[in-house]
Amino acid sequence: MTEKEADTILEEMMANRDELTRRQWLAGIALALALPGRPAWALETIRQGFQTNIWGMPTYYLLKSGLLEKHGIKFEEFAVPSGNLTMQQMVARQVDMGTYAAQSFIIGYDKGGLVAIAQIETVGKTAQIVTRKELKLSKVSELKGLKVANQTGSSVGNIFTDVIAPAAGLRKGDFQEVRMDVNNMVAAMAAKTVDAMVNVEPYNAIAVAEGIGTSIMDFSQVDKMPVFMAATPDFVDKSPETAVAYLKCWQEVAR
Repeated sequence: MTEKEADTILEEMMANRDELTRRQWLAGIALALALPGRPAWALETIRQGFQTNIWGMPTYYLLKSGLLEKHGIKFEEFAVPSGNLTMQQMVARQVDMGTYAAQSFIIGYDKGGLVAIAQIETVGKTAQIVTRKELKLSKVSELKGLKVANQTGSSVGNIFTDVIAPAAGLRKGDFQEVRMDVNNMVAAMAAKTVDAMVNVEPYNAIAVAEGIGTSIMDFSQVDKMPVFMAATPDFVDKSPETAVAYLKCWQEVAR
């Protein structure tokens, strides 16, 4: 997706924001207020997607807190290494809700009409470029000619290839992109099959603590990276009262 296409999608989202709010949320709020005694069995089961890295931990905490059950909400867990995989599952309507950063959300909105119902966190500092310690690298430009582990299609992966690498003077082909899940990258660094990784926590901290890698930058200086809880429009339209009850659980767990 080009920058122009992304801007067009964002403009369309903003233009349709009020319509989406009226159509998908006012009805849900009205139902929630009018039916406070509605029995728990009337709420839909949520198929919840989340990452197994630190970005998914707020959602994981909510699932294990007991608050969803307290509010009469049943759920099924769909854990994946990276949020872009949850986004793909949601576009395919295999999952109802999930968290991922804005880059993946834009694609999900474009491909599947996904809607953001809450901002959960900002994670720019947790996304980093980590290089093998013995290489003694300190700048992104020094990745030229090296093997870089990257989860292609993920938000961090796209920011690295589309923003960070070009800003450092690296063009496509200047480094070898090695595609792999974020949870396999530390082992690849230790085995010296890659020279650097584009990764998130806790894997960056593990690599540094184990003496395997050195962090040369985090992404906060180029993108604060808000992470959104997204939902399929099908689920919101089908059961707005479940969506409202779900958001009330987030409000409660955040206190």
